[in-house]
Amino acid sequence: MTTRITRIEEPGGGVAVLRVEGSLTLEEARLLEEACNDLRERAGCGVRVNLAGLSFLDQESASLLCRLKVRPGVELEGAHLFVQ
Repeated sequence: MTTRITRIEEPGGGVAVLRVEGSLTLEEARLLEEACNDLRERAGCGVRVNLAGLSFLDQESASLLCRLKVRPGVELEGAHLFVQ
């Protein structure tokens, strides 16, 4: 299964939203981390990662998401209980 990471434009522009769909392995999670870092540094805005479309998550990428969650300006949303 593939992973799709899409930036969603929201009115106001204070927060960038990244929607993650499909399966998330360590390689894709690292790309997500880089995207979050770039948005925070270049655009100077917060990042909301929407995980509602996530269907698979391995242990390594779950650990990476936990690291992202505690960073200032990054928020995770939409993860189902079994993914959390």
